[in-house]
Amino acid sequence: MVGISSFFNRFNFLKQLPIFANCNWIELQRIARKATAVEYKKGDIIYEEGSPPDFFYCCISGRLQAYSHNKQGKKINTEFIHRGMHFGIISVLTGETHSLTIEAINNSVILKISKED
Repeated sequence: MVGISSFFNRFNFLKQLPIFANCNWIELQRIARKATAVEYKKGDIIYEEGSPPDFFYCCISGRLQAYSHNKQGKKINTEFIHRGMHFGIISVLTGETHSLTIEAINNSVILKISKED
């Protein structure tokens, strides 16, 4: 059985994501070699507000919630991330810490590309 993180699956995931729509076959293969597909369970935190940038992320399946905390610790600025959406790119490009916490609302698969790649 081929796992979600196999090269073939990563390549197919990339072809379906709007951000990579203009990439040719060779470019998609290069990206697929550098990417990792990771499964998250409902309630898992993908990254926390204030954590250092590490990856560029794309939601392959599932739903995520992006939020920050106010001084009382209450969730504010809630946004939802769905299949095909990407996140974490601003932190990766600027080197600044993440401004939001990303949490899986249900079981999700996320494609991750390392900051170095």
